[in-house]
Amino acid sequence: MRLHCLVVALLVCAAQPSLAAPLRVVATGDSQTKNYSPRLAAALAARGITADVSAVASGGATSATYTGQVEDPHASPPVAHDFVADALASDPDIVLFMLGVNDAFQNRFDQFTADISSVFDRLATATNSRGRRPKVIVATNIPVLDNPTDDKYAAADALLDSQFNPWLKSQALEHGFALLDLNRRIQNQTGYQNWYSDDGATPGHVHLWGTDRAGAGYNWMADQFARAIRADMAAVPEPSTFRLMIAAALAVGFVAFSRRN
Repeated sequence: MRLHCLVVALLVCAAQPSLAAPLRVVATGDSQTKNYSPRLAAALAARGITADVSAVASGGATSATYTGQVEDPHASPPVAHDFVADALASDPDIVLFMLGVNDAFQNRFDQFTADISSVFDRLATATNSRGRRPKVIVATNIPVLDNPTDDKYAAADALLDSQFNPWLKSQALEHGFALLDLNRRIQNQTGYQNWYSDDGATPGHVHLWGTDRAGAGYNWMADQFARAIRADMAAVPEPSTFRLMIAAALAVGFVAFSRRN
């Protein structure tokens, strides 16, 4: 009986750290991030994850906006600021990255890669107050739908397919970040084009408000990020999980040793 109680005590003590604080998640990017991030906490909760979600995002943001080279017109007050520094100031466990559509519209791939290479290098070496490197999830950009009255839309989408998204995939691999291929996933959704509306009333080309402004596409996007976070958490057990595994192994070994002696 004493032995049984000792084993239980070991396991309970090891399991205590699992009563952790909410996961700290910061979403970074442009208007797509501004639109899905308010829905992310609920999407994570639906998957059993309690999280504090914040966002560092701005409509129309390019890599120059992201890295603080130009003024963010949507900041209050408008000011140039470094999205990476702001994101890391929230002491995150997870950083989400999605950017590139506005750069594609401006045909500035070379500047984008130069700017974001340094962003990824900084994120790869950052450390939070728990002494751990925040996990980074890089998402590809969703398609831009054709606009029959403006050729720039088709041109931007072609650049996303041929340059921006392939580069983001390669950088995620190079830096050891998780990849969320939203571009491929959304195209696997039947009728996904119906999610597109830029004003919440008429069919659109970039944003996912839907013509009823319910934002079903952004609910889907938030759920995709929640899935990616859940998968990334499952891939590498938390320290509390390791402690529980070690305690269990020690307990089993102790029982076996006691029985032999």
